[in-house]
Amino acid sequence: MPKNIVFRQCAKLTELKLAPYNRRVSLVVGMVKRAQIYGVIRLQMWITGVLTLLLAGLAGKNAALSGLAGGGVSLLGSLVYARIAFRAGFAPPAALLKLHFAAEMAKLALTLVVFAALFVFYRQVAALWVFAGYLAAASAYWFGLLFNFTARKN
Repeated sequence: MPKNIVFRQCAKLTELKLAPYNRRVSLVVGMVKRAQIYGVIRLQMWITGVLTLLLAGLAGKNAALSGLAGGGVSLLGSLVYARIAFRAGFAPPAALLKLHFAAEMAKLALTLVVFAALFVFYRQVAALWVFAGYLAAASAYWFGLLFNFTARKN
């Protein structure tokens, strides 16, 4: 086989088209991605709820509300991140990177604004428990790596 023909065959195999994605594969990947995202968000809700109940029993109502507020800030940031970052199913890597960057910046800005509003408008807040609730809920990202969340089949 002449060298030129082999080169053309290899070029044809590696040629990129505008939409080389298999539709069935994209649906499966989209379901897994969505299941992982919402699994981590559910885990954040569980961690926040358990921490709130523990604080209510051990440290009182004010500590429990402060822990709940901190967990709520983390949960709200996660929901905003998921909404922005996973808006596009399949896109070029540069576009996906821009979406994730925009999502992270929106999450950071929202977190700062909500923390500021919390400390300005809720005077009885216990800062220690707010940050404990936030960190506990944010730890769901790391605990989420231990679990394999799968999509429910209806």
